[in-house]
Amino acid sequence: MKKFFVLMNLVMLSLFSFSYADDLTDILDIISVKNNVQADFIQEKKLSQLNKPMISSGRFVYNPQKGILWEMQKPVVADIVITDKKLIQKTNRSQSEINLKNSPYASIASLTSQLMSGNKKALTDSFIVQEVTNNPNAWKIILTPKDSNLKNLFNKIQVSGQNYINRIDIEDKNQSNTLIKFSHHQSQPLTSRENELFQMAQ
Repeated sequence: MKKFFVLMNLVMLSLFSFSYADDLTDILDIISVKNNVQADFIQEKKLSQLNKPMISSGRFVYNPQKGILWEMQKPVVADIVITDKKLIQKTNRSQSEINLKNSPYASIASLTSQLMSGNKKALTDSFIVQEVTNNPNAWKIILTPKDSNLKNLFNKIQVSGQNYINRIDIEDKNQSNTLIKFSHHQSQPLTSRENELFQMAQ
């Protein structure tokens, strides 16, 4: 009898895993893109030592071949360009290259790129998929880091949306939380300025 229950538990777990994988594949099929995606973003970072969250906003650009661009407009004007090779931060006064491994922006850009490209293998190589919810009008994925570099930055990441990624909730290692909200998604050709910024990081 005991062996029977063990066997049934294994069967149920196997069926659950297959369903889980199917839901994740379905979500990636919905949000993966072959062309450019632009969206407005608002980032709220809550630090344990501060009463009010730190808020920044601007424009987000994703190109499958070139990478990700954060065009920050508030509270300061700055551009952050992220490719597989480099992270470049540019302001009106300076330009610098930042180590990809030490930047939360690069980690979030990598996660976003894995989702938007539909790269399930890269996603599951970097993260443990803890939960997947896929409803007709919304989906949600909860991830915990598997990669050692990501473990140093995050405890948990929750991504949700509909046709696109609408929200990324991040529980940081340093007892702070970051929320990134995306809105007004569209797919337009890259502007000449966006092309120039991507070119810097090649």
